[in-house]
Amino acid sequence: MKGRNLYSIAEAIELWQQKAGWGDNLISHQIAQNLPQWMGSRLVQDIHSVLFKQGNLTIFVQNSVIQTELTYAKQTLQTNLNRHLGKDVIRNISIELSNSVPG
Repeated sequence: MKGRNLYSIAEAIELWQQKAGWGDNLISHQIAQNLPQWMGSRLVQDIHSVLFKQGNLTIFVQNSVIQTELTYAKQTLQTNLNRHLGKDVIRNISIELSNSVPG
């Protein structure tokens, strides 16, 4: 925050998103839209969906081989995704099979 009631435009937008409850949804959308560029299309083709909520990113995959591969790379994946997002918002990553997607 700049001063007592002065915010940069970025701070004001982030505060507005948080108060509106949109922050997590926007991050989920940003991750989903950019995964092919950030991770490579070979891995992304086996990702069913992503869900970001309160610092936790859940990646739903279509097969157990990709689940295992991403599980071993979680720390690197977390570091890279946070770098692409421009801030450390992802605190934890879990990899789940897509048959466990919440309905």
